[in-house]
Amino acid sequence: MISCEEEKDNESSSNSNLIGKWNMSNMGEYENANCSGKIDYSGFALMQAFGVTQVMEFKSNGTMTLSMSVSGENVVLSVSATWTEGKNQFCAEGECIDFTVNGDILTYNGKSEAYCEDSDGNETDQTSESACMSAGNDWYEASCTLTEYTKQ
Repeated sequence: MISCEEEKDNESSSNSNLIGKWNMSNMGEYENANCSGKIDYSGFALMQAFGVTQVMEFKSNGTMTLSMSVSGENVVLSVSATWTEGKNQFCAEGECIDFTVNGDILTYNGKSEAYCEDSDGNETDQTSESACMSAGNDWYEASCTLTEYTKQ
């Protein structure tokens, strides 16, 4: 006798296990802006020393919030985003970020373009390090950061 069962949906394409809270558990900067090379985790150790925490909460309605606190005090950072079942990506403020989930660990790479900042913390229109420095401003190189969250 032969019986056939309908195949279940591929679980790897489903990300309903995202629903819930995820605590930032590690963060490091790649050696190279293209997200390659060694990862330096020393910045995360400093964040921990100052009591910085981040929590992402994925909700079943397709929304996600990211909140941050410093030494137990909520800070202004509270970002709302959307996500879609079956797509390992969340989107906020017109930018979408791909992520991977391996068990209870969610990771993503965050790329930042090089930029120039004045003494008030405002981004300027100088697009090269030399022009930025000549204007008396601070230049920030392009970078790539690996961020890891663990599900609560």
